[in-house]
Amino acid sequence: IKTKKDVDILEERQVIDLMVESKEDAANIFKNLNKYTVCETPLEHNKLRHRLKAYTMRSWNKWNVMLRRDYFGSPWAIISFIAAVVLLGLAAVQTIAAVRSTKWD
Repeated sequence: IKTKKDVDILEERQVIDLMVESKEDAANIFKNLNKYTVCETPLEHNKLRHRLKAYTMRSWNKWNVMLRRDYFGSPWAIISFIAAVVLLGLAAVQTIAAVRSTKWD
């Protein structure tokens, strides 16, 4: 990954999901990553590539990225979700209590 075009291709094929300001920044990050990485053999590099591909192909990882990006991208979305779950739980408790109180009367 050396140019903005390389980053565009990887993002288009859903190999990477970027959280940086620009594609040039992403290309620079990947260029600098390789600077300090040492693979002893091509076989080691191949194993790493297969593990990375297997990780990105798992359904849970895809769903996790989609949920974070689309639904929980801001702190307010997370707070709203937690509030909704708490309110739903309280409504369920209230319903159960109402049913139990009428049942015993």
